[in-house]
Amino acid sequence: WIEQSLPFLHALQFQYLEGKILEEDSGELTATVTVQVRLYMVIGEVRQVETYSLKKVDGHWRIDSQEIQEDRVIGRTL
Repeated sequence: WIEQSLPFLHALQFQYLEGKILEEDSGELTATVTVQVRLYMVIGEVRQVETYSLKKVDGHWRIDSQEIQEDRVIGRTL
């Protein structure tokens, strides 16, 4: 995903500015983490809530999926 998305993210001037964990729930092999993030893109600052589903693979947590639950653009718009 990163290799495919990196050129697009660079074009958007995408940067994570900060994040705060709102909720987490983990089991032995799966976990869910919900974070509130503040990021920057060419259209301005964006605040959104993201939920990540994680799977444990060979003892390491890996992102299985990401869902954006809400977002709001602050600052300039197109």
